[in-house]
Amino acid sequence: MERPERPTRTLLLLCADRDAARAIAAPLSGLGVRVVATPYGPSAAELARDAEVIILDHAPDAGPTTVIGELKADPAIARVPFLAIASSDSVEERIELLEAGADDVMARPLDSQELAARVDGLLRRPKVSLPVPTADRPGADQRPGPRMFGFLAAKGGVGTTTIAVNTAIRLADRGASPVAILDLDPWWGQVATQLDLAPRMSVADLGRDLNGIDDAEVVRTYALQHPSGVSVFTSPTHPDAAVPLTQDQVERVLDALRASYDYVIVDGGSALDERAQVLLARADKVVVVVSPEIPAVRATRLLLDQIAEYEDIRERVVLVLNHIFAAGLVKAEDLRRSLQVPVDTEIPYDPLLYLKAVNEGIPVVISGPASAPAGALRRLAGRLRGEEPGRSAQVTTPPPPERKAFLRGLRRGR
Repeated sequence: MERPERPTRTLLLLCADRDAARAIAAPLSGLGVRVVATPYGPSAAELARDAEVIILDHAPDAGPTTVIGELKADPAIARVPFLAIASSDSVEERIELLEAGADDVMARPLDSQELAARVDGLLRRPKVSLPVPTADRPGADQRPGPRMFGFLAAKGGVGTTTIAVNTAIRLADRGASPVAILDLDPWWGQVATQLDLAPRMSVADLGRDLNGIDDAEVVRTYALQHPSGVSVFTSPTHPDAAVPLTQDQVERVLDALRASYDYVIVDGGSALDERAQVLLARADKVVVVVSPEIPAVRATRLLLDQIAEYEDIRERVVLVLNHIFAAGLVKAEDLRRSLQVPVDTEIPYDPLLYLKAVNEGIPVVISGPASAPAGALRRLAGRLRGEEPGRSAQVTTPPPPERKAFLRGLRRGR
């Protein structure tokens, strides 16, 4: 009888407490890695050079920031992803760990599923630190192409969240590009549900802390890491405790995300409120999702008319027709004539694929990569990234004055 192959990849766990080390290692057993636990000491540096990921939990003889700094000073270790476990839920402690060089931070008490997801995300990434803020990146100002995409609909229930989630995963390309998805729904956001993640902190917490600590480094501590490599910023966990972000808070959150990730996907929902106004003013492209039904088409016409008062909608709007019914009442050509905007992408109907994906928390581009819907979603991501020909791949961002005028018009209730 052949023995199963032992994992060749090593995860180094720096922990001085044996029981704590066992508890941390247990949920990582399914990731195909060999967990090596040891206290921090001379042998740790040798083991760290061959590790795929380093986890620091407890180092009684040296402070955690000291341990991270000493290990990161070694060029052979500096590019290994580093997960630090904070002793408390203090924002200040998490910031200190990130500033010391940690790529990700979790706070106690640990959730085993979240721990496994975050480690899996780090394993899938190249051995580089998370991106530094844009202002500090050499040549960042010259980076071509759009980077922030707002997903909106004029009517709920047309699949905006599903399309946003799948697009984010395609843009991430299994961790090759740092991608964030933000759920702006203050009460009923479903981004975390569609990714089978259990949120602990939310964008509302991030917006509150950015009020007092206007530092993009804070952003990283609030994200859940999906195995695809996408950083997920969830809506509040309980609707009765939700406090919607103010306009200033949304602006700060979007700016911080743009400074920290290559691509930012924002699920703006279907309410044209202050949150949507800020998103419309800041997004490089606005993906408007419509279903083939008369009420959705009429509402979308009103939304596009409002945008068209302040800019040419063909420059920035990407129209997606999502076939949520087996037989739609409205065809793509009818939609084009009604809305006076070409349909950039059509997402085909599937009777079971979407239902299965939502119920299991496994997006279509992962659960059914060879399916027709997944192919359409890949093409949409390619167009947004500028990799495929088409009208939307060659748009140019309107100048800021027009966007500000649009924002003022919405505030006047036009």
